[in-house]
Amino acid sequence: MPRIADIIAAIEAEAPLTLQESWDNSGLQIGHADAECTGVMIALDPSVAAIDDAIAAGCNMLATHHPLFFHKPERIVGATAQQRIIERAISSGVAIYSAHTSLDAAPRGLNHTAAEMLGLTGIAPLEPSSAIPGAGMGAVGNLPSPLSAHEFVELVKAKFGSPVVRCSAACNRYCGSKISRVALCTGSGSSMIAAAKRAGADAYLTSDTSYHLFADHVDEPLMIADIGHHESESHARDILMRIISEKFPNFAVRMSNSDTVNPIAYA
Repeated sequence: MPRIADIIAAIEAEAPLTLQESWDNSGLQIGHADAECTGVMIALDPSVAAIDDAIAAGCNMLATHHPLFFHKPERIVGATAQQRIIERAISSGVAIYSAHTSLDAAPRGLNHTAAEMLGLTGIAPLEPSSAIPGAGMGAVGNLPSPLSAHEFVELVKAKFGSPVVRCSAACNRYCGSKISRVALCTGSGSSMIAAAKRAGADAYLTSDTSYHLFADHVDEPLMIADIGHHESESHARDILMRIISEKFPNFAVRMSNSDTVNPIAYA
């Protein structure tokens, strides 16, 4: 039976912690790396429900994309969701490991996979890593054939399961133009709009873009297409499943049933 450290090593072979952003907190969040691993439950977010899924499946490790600790708790008294997750994980003996921006920037990570989902060719990182070839934040590539703004939005909806795509005014102003080159950054990627323009993108796909950023680029031909954060990163679970299953083909790796619900509802 592998140790939790062995599962971590498999993940970090593809998504080393050296790739994570300086503000991030990827890595082992709770638990002991030298413990034997009875199975891995995979989820986008750490939650009590995902831990309960792990317990029910006999898994003593939860592998997630989003970290549990962005801000340290001041006390553990069950007063917040984070505190309840900590209590449940420790009391049940479930370790939590998170691969966040380390997995975003990996050569076969979230951004590269999202570009493949759109069918882009000639995929390259939008902001390449100087340390690892093929790694870096964001991605840019070319569509197999040009699409109208409407066709591109419909493609995005179909591939990412997003019911809504918030588009910049360029979607209407330049609706006669075709989109050929696409840049993207999964998660909150509005800080990379300038990089998308430098890469010659006709459209930039990301999430969590503010009203004021849309307004700042209202007169520019770059079409900003904003989907939900959950929608842009839900394929992280498939990537973690692939990484662990390839290394440990006969090992118990499960997908959390509680993790498919978007915490944001569209009314």
